[in-house]
Amino acid sequence: MFTRQKHSPIGIDIGKDSIKLVQFRSRGDGLALLAAGKLDAQFPGTGNGNGSAEQAAFIKDLKKLLTRRKFGARRAVVALPVSDVDVRPLTLPSGKQDIAKMVRWEANSYLGYDAENAIIDHIVLGEAKSAGETRLEVLATAVEKGKVLNSLNLLSRAGIIAEAVDIVPLALCRLLCVSPGEADSAAAAVDIGAESTHAVIVDNQELRMSRTIDIGGDALTQAISTALEIDPKEAQALKHQHGAGTVEDVRRDPENPSEAGEPAASYEVRKIAHIINDILRDKLDLLAEELSKLLRYFSAQNQGRRVERVLLVGGAASLKYLDTLLTRRLGAQVEVGAPITRITGQPPELKGGNEGAFAVATGLALRGA
Repeated sequence: MFTRQKHSPIGIDIGKDSIKLVQFRSRGDGLALLAAGKLDAQFPGTGNGNGSAEQAAFIKDLKKLLTRRKFGARRAVVALPVSDVDVRPLTLPSGKQDIAKMVRWEANSYLGYDAENAIIDHIVLGEAKSAGETRLEVLATAVEKGKVLNSLNLLSRAGIIAEAVDIVPLALCRLLCVSPGEADSAAAAVDIGAESTHAVIVDNQELRMSRTIDIGGDALTQAISTALEIDPKEAQALKHQHGAGTVEDVRRDPENPSEAGEPAASYEVRKIAHIINDILRDKLDLLAEELSKLLRYFSAQNQGRRVERVLLVGGAASLKYLDTLLTRRLGAQVEVGAPITRITGQPPELKGGNEGAFAVATGLALRGA
């Protein structure tokens, strides 16, 4: 797949509190994982007031990670923090108009800064009909020039040369396009991050729809912390222990005894699971409803064509029972994604597990493959 380079670019996914890196090497007609790593630190490169000491410490830690994990060529494809990049769908008049000019004009109406100071781009997703009128579906992206330059400069100081700045939807799209046998089916990828959820639909190997939902793993943790008046770390532990399951899910879980003659400890597990489920219900219902709307809209715009499978990735994708809940609500088979394993056929050795958290970095590393 990488015919001219021995190594893929390093996919660098800059998140809220961590940076994930993935790199592949060519192996016959496929790919093998060369290196993967995670740096638990806030990225100080987007002009957010971090001083030189913080930047120097970050560069030192990043260099150590690159050496320790044995990353190869230091070329990279980078996704900036979600909070720094405005990605939104636009519906524009269909015709021979200058799309780039229309997108920039629209950006002036919603960006919180002058569009002249932004790098603005777009992807044409296709046409849609509404009330007998054909409209153009476009995915527009915008980011302040200064934030891009600051970020690339910081990475350069760590010895990394960024070949491209990419966006989450395109990285997720690549994950769905690496399975040859699924080229003719419509599929979705849902990336649940700390601050928000990104969902994309791919059909015939092309990105067709993309949406951002303002619900992430942090909102679930905060809901538990507020409701139970406990520390966020305790809330995080309860979230991972009990997940999104109903009492019935917990009862069916092979790790838990059946209700008949169950010991007191198992009863307590189900009781706590019920409390956690009540706390998270509104937010999870909202997430499921927004995803359901996206799938229904896709079907309506494509003569009833349905999304058959949903790949669940991101830091919160491994939340217990979440795939079961979404399978019920979406009417599609939902699977928790293992993106590196899907590509290489071998599970990576990752500290702390949760391969789904490396999904965006994996999709970035696939650019040009």
